Amino acid sequence: MSEKEFDLSYRFSGPVSFSSMTAQAFLHFGFHHEKDERALWHFRVRETGGGYEAALFCGEKRFRGPAFCPGRKGAAHFLMDALSEAAGKPLGRWGYLLGMRPVKALYPFLSAGEAGEAQAARFLEEERVEPETAALLLACFRAQQRLREREAGGEDRRAAFYVHIPFCPSHCLYCSFPSAVVRRGSALDGFTAALCEDIRRAGALIRRKGFLVESLYFGGGTPTVLTEAQMDRVLSAVRTYVPTERAVEWTVEAGRPDTVNPAMLEVLRAHGVDRISVNPQTMQDRILARISRTHGAADILQAFREVREAGFRTVNMDFICGLPEQTRADMAENLRVICQLRPENVTIHTLAVKRGSPFFRREKEFSLPPEAEVEAMLQDAHRRLLAEGYRPYYLYRQKYMTDDFANVGYALEGHESVYNIQMIGEHQHVIGAGAGAASKAVLPGGFRLRKLYMPRAAAVYEADLQKLCDERDQLWDGPAGSAGTASVS
Repeated sequence: MSEKEFDLSYRFSGPVSFSSMTAQAFLHFGFHHEKDERALWHFRVRETGGGYEAALFCGEKRFRGPAFCPGRKGAAHFLMDALSEAAGKPLGRWGYLLGMRPVKALYPFLSAGEAGEAQAARFLEEERVEPETAALLLACFRAQQRLREREAGGEDRRAAFYVHIPFCPSHCLYCSFPSAVVRRGSALDGFTAALCEDIRRAGALIRRKGFLVESLYFGGGTPTVLTEAQMDRVLSAVRTYVPTERAVEWTVEAGRPDTVNPAMLEVLRAHGVDRISVNPQTMQDRILARISRTHGAADILQAFREVREAGFRTVNMDFICGLPEQTRADMAENLRVICQLRPENVTIHTLAVKRGSPFFRREKEFSLPPEAEVEAMLQDAHRRLLAEGYRPYYLYRQKYMTDDFANVGYALEGHESVYNIQMIGEHQHVIGAGAGAASKAVLPGGFRLRKLYMPRAAAVYEADLQKLCDERDQLWDGPAGSAGTASVS
């Protein structure tokens, strides 16, 4: 290949419905998008009788094609094969599967009963997914199957209620989520009042549509950055306004150990919260300081003891592989802590360089472990957790994740999170409240969503709350495409 052909800029011309697939495929192989003819590479799709004609050009020269493709899947395979050749890289462990939620590709097989897993396995083989990755996906598929069997009936009315509290005590190096760094106190009283009104409006929507709320989830940010009185007010609003099934699963992220104390835990338990996340990310003080966490390993252990004493049924702990200065020995230490504490859920993340994070523009300031070492950490974690009785039950990928990895959730038997399975599968309604919350209406057929995102800035959220609640109502009350700033995907 000539030096010119190593220019990895691309553009796309064709049906809008192919745009997302095209972007993901090019990104997978390291290409970047250009808006006009300045791009060297050009992927063109044209509608033809009964299908599509796909071709990839390099400058004025046709690199591959044209080829007839009966549908979008065929065009995706054509493009992935062409880009693999152009970039000199293999398809990778995920084969032709693209996107953040590869398990969604197995959703059609859930309705096949006992034959579903065999059909899913054949599909993954056809998609050229590597065997170890296919085994991981099938484990998550089985978790979906178990949930489906347990909840037979009423799928179109099942929903999750999500509350987003976008504040943290500090901004972690790798994170793009918090809208503001705050200290506990009265400064969040205004936000708390707006959130309670938002919850009231959301509850009215849930009652009007007859939704069956099977999971409640408080995420962020760090929800436990609220004071105990503020949290009590928010939880009381949920109990008052949001109708739930009798055995509703209720999770609160207390991800920062420095926001956990017995008084806060007592408030959570008094309202029925039965799942909690205490997220170390890693257990080495030197790395915690490097990534701007405001706690140490001793604080994590203290918070975990307090959570156990408070009587939560399920505790989750998150760890990240690939942090600055992290070694395989550091991850081994993290695994020893997991085995000693035995939280019911463990999520193993891989560092993703997110555009909104402090790390994004400062990456060269930090020493990151090589991809081979990160892969060894992930394999060590997978093997050790399996040996300790944990099973993978959900996974997702991220755009800017190191190499071709995934974030994987593991659980001891009977402690799988309904919310996590349904959220990643995207086949149930999500009613979201709070600054930065997402609401998702599942359209008939189960494969398309209508979405609305609340603004992340608390001041804008509070000022526009009634209009935002009206737009959220329209996700379900209005015809497709009628919901203000909502999007359809």
